Amino acid sequence: MHNSFTGWESVAKRLRRYAAHQQALEDVHGSRGSRLNSGQQASLTALAKRLPHNGVVIADEVGMGKTRIAVETARAVIESGGRVAVLVPPGLGFQWRDELRDGGVDSPPILRSLGNYFDPWKQDETPSKLQPWFSISAVVISHAFTNWRLGDKPAYWRWGLLPAIYARWQKRTQKKAVPWGYRAHEGKQEPYVNSAAESIYEAIPKDSTGTAYRLCREMFETTPWPAALDRSEYGRNSELRPGLERAVGLGLGVFDLVIVDEAHKSRGDDSGLSRLLDSVIQCSPSVRILAMTATPVELDVSQWQKTLNRIGVDIKRQPSINNAITAYATAVKRVRVSPSSSDARRTYAEASRAFHKELSPFLLRRDKREDKAVMAFANYSGLAANNYRKEEEIRVETALLTPAWRQAVCAAEALSVVTRQGEMGQAKRLRLTMGNGHGIAALLNNGVSNDESDLMQQTFDATLQAEDANDEEGAKDSESDDTANAPPETYTDPKRAQRGQWWLAAMAQAFNDGSDCLFEHPALLACVKAIEAATESGEKVLVFGRFTQPLRALVDLLNAREMLRCLQNGRPWPQAKIHDAGLTGSDQGERPAVLAALRQLNFALSLTEIDAALGRQYKDLENFRERWRVGLVEHIAEGLDMTCEPAAVSQMSKVQQLFSEFRKSTNASSDGIPDGHNALTLVSKALLELMGDSDDVTPADFAAAFEQLVNALTDRDEGEQDGDGVKAAELWSELEGRLNEEYNRPQGGFARLM
Repeated sequence: MHNSFTGWESVAKRLRRYAAHQQALEDVHGSRGSRLNSGQQASLTALAKRLPHNGVVIADEVGMGKTRIAVETARAVIESGGRVAVLVPPGLGFQWRDELRDGGVDSPPILRSLGNYFDPWKQDETPSKLQPWFSISAVVISHAFTNWRLGDKPAYWRWGLLPAIYARWQKRTQKKAVPWGYRAHEGKQEPYVNSAAESIYEAIPKDSTGTAYRLCREMFETTPWPAALDRSEYGRNSELRPGLERAVGLGLGVFDLVIVDEAHKSRGDDSGLSRLLDSVIQCSPSVRILAMTATPVELDVSQWQKTLNRIGVDIKRQPSINNAITAYATAVKRVRVSPSSSDARRTYAEASRAFHKELSPFLLRRDKREDKAVMAFANYSGLAANNYRKEEEIRVETALLTPAWRQAVCAAEALSVVTRQGEMGQAKRLRLTMGNGHGIAALLNNGVSNDESDLMQQTFDATLQAEDANDEEGAKDSESDDTANAPPETYTDPKRAQRGQWWLAAMAQAFNDGSDCLFEHPALLACVKAIEAATESGEKVLVFGRFTQPLRALVDLLNAREMLRCLQNGRPWPQAKIHDAGLTGSDQGERPAVLAALRQLNFALSLTEIDAALGRQYKDLENFRERWRVGLVEHIAEGLDMTCEPAAVSQMSKVQQLFSEFRKSTNASSDGIPDGHNALTLVSKALLELMGDSDDVTPADFAAAFEQLVNALTDRDEGEQDGDGVKAAELWSELEGRLNEEYNRPQGGFARLM
């Protein structure tokens, strides 16, 4: 933990030198001769100017090379004698490891869990090539690292590091024996926990002014004893959890630069990333935070303030910065509501300039218009730079609406005329939420479900209603001051209320045929048409929406329509009957969606006939699956050349290790495991989907499909450190869970709610 960091001016000089070197390579060899493009080179120069004073937020658009800029900064810090922590979301460890390697920065595999943390000290169990974390210059850590599920009675190794370090500190700095009760506890400890505590304590510089020494002393002074031996006190919200996190952080060492990828995910004080930054990562007095986000436009005022506080903005500058952020957010909201207002545009321009001025020392932002490929596109096409991507609006043609929906739309528009702020909240909400289908469904279907997602939607709708009321310009000018300024509930026009009730009744009457109107919503049907057109051309579609009833109805309707088409064309559909529990939460399950699909596709089938057809084809499908499973394990083993396993597990690749665990699970007893949930059935379903139903397949094809399945189920670097085979078993158990979730859903497989 000895720190020889020469400071941020040294880092700045190196960054400028890197930028100049990359520019020289580009001048000689062209763009392919340089690792960094001109925009990234400019970012290094900008960082060299800012980092000696404060941390920085890199907010470049997706694909602009933020990671490479961060890697060059990490290299400059390491070459200046400092240490770097890189905090990354789960799933991006492989990308960072590749980029660090290409940038000349050595780092061990991503640190994911508390079990991985102790790997360098497990010498007695398995010889480890890992150095202690505190001796490594660059450490990559998952955002989810602190998600330790300790439970009521956790194993000693999960919490014993804190009392182990505490005991050593007391014995050697206080010139006392180890604290009372620790001797009996020490004998129950896993050896590697004691090895870790000894290693960490011995590495702490004995200079009482040093960061690590101070942190360890504070941990000793704030840890209650003998309460530290009570394993039940280490849960997430328990008293000793912060102390344990700090003890683990001491083992990681003290960092001079902390890089936070996707920093916008640190939105809650109790999030994994927040705990990692606040309790685990230990920083030097001159630490700099380099935060990375591609979505700065999504941050609200409080999130901007928190992010800037995180990177170390001078407290004296915070009031003016907060004022600029607030003014900018207000101006953005206003110009969105009234884009044609010259005053709104002028205010927005002024707020933008102030925002840029205040945040420029702490923020770097480049967009796609600075990308060479985008600029070349604009140059050769003669089009605007942002035309490299295509955006199309899915329009609902009112002329094509059914009479019932025309009546409903007209009724909703009438409600917007006869109701006003504070009067008939339900009617107002219906008018505002007509487009997303939630409000009208609540009226006509009596709020089919009332789960958490519906409550979230209702909260959103209420916010939308309040914002709409605030944005109705000139509303007060049309009334007397007394009426306009009175509280809404104190002024009610009986005739207006009667007219509103009449239009509500007219809207409900449009759908008095008993059908589920949500499945016939014009916007939903337009979305269905667009999705099915894309899938028919071989594309996959990702739909973003609020997690509410309309989105669930979309999933049910897409599945119902595809199911009927499969039955019509003789294609298999993985479902034995119409289920009694649909995603929409209806008491009738999938039936409303199926009935709507029958009407829309004009299929002359009854529900009884559909169930019979599903039963027949599903029996045939299961018979085929059973025949296909015969010899599956042997075929994969032959393709992987594992008919005779190597003597040492460490000689096997990750895919081979996981196949070995899969084969063990197929040989184990399946007592208590429901049909369709055992490993062989799950893997068989997955491979059949990947390979198709062709009979002309070889063992090499089976092995390739199994490898493809493993890669699809795992992050690229998940399981990389599993050379001892123990973690491979744990990982395979996790993969079985993922397979079970994916291939044992009650609905068919065309559309799924993520």
